Parts: sequence; structure tokens; C-alpha cells
Amino acid sequence: MHFRFESKRDNVNHEGQADNAIRFVSDDSTEGKEIHNVLVKNKQYKKLTQKQLTDILKKKGFKKFTTNSHQLFWQTKWKDAPTRNTQATEYGELVIKNQWLWYEEKWFPIVLEHCQNNNGKYQ
Repeated sequence: MHFRFESKRDNVNHEGQADNAIRFVSDDSTEGKEIHNVLVKNKQYKKLTQKQLTDILKKKGFKKFTTNSHQLFWQTKWKDAPTRNTQATEYGELVIKNQWLWYEEKWFPIVLEHCQNNNGKYQ
């Protein structure tokens, strides 16, 4: 079910003091379908810690790819942690301070490609 905010006109002393009214609209109604077409749906990505990411890569045969290797790799994309913390939001979520949860569907393929391109270094 979708809801829509509408301004409600009341007798008030100043402009902007009117309450907001919420009207619920059924998904199946014409208006509901129209609203549905403009809603942005956020995709929920599977999140991995740096350790989980490196463990998966080790199972794929990149036994020498460590958490330190991962740090050195992301530093090729962003020069330092503060820069990464502001620019890498497409690839993961900053949890606290400099700890990240990386999106498996977005960041993992980039790291995997890096490992494949540097096969001798990480196997």
C-alpha cells in the first residue's frame, strides 16, 4: 500500500501552519499504479566484511590474497581511508569509523577481476 502526503487547508493564523494529511492509496488503483511507476526502489545488496571477502577469494584459489592485499587494492582506487569513506558508497557501506561492509554484487567482481589479472601474485 502506498501513501501520499497532501496539504490540508485549515483556518490558521500564518501560512505554513496547516497540518499535513496522509491519504492511503491502494496499489491496484489507477493512482496507486501511477505512484508505483515513480517510486525509487532501493536494491538491498548482500554485504561482506573484508574478512569474508578475502575468505571467498581464498576458496576460489587466491590463497595469498589477504586483508592487507585488499587494503592495498582499495588504496589504488582511493588514496586513503577518509577519501574512501566519502567516495566508495557505491561499493559498500561505512559501518563505523573505517570499517566497511562491501557489496558482494558491486565490489566483489572488481576485486575478483583484480585477483585474476594478478593471478601469479595471489595464487
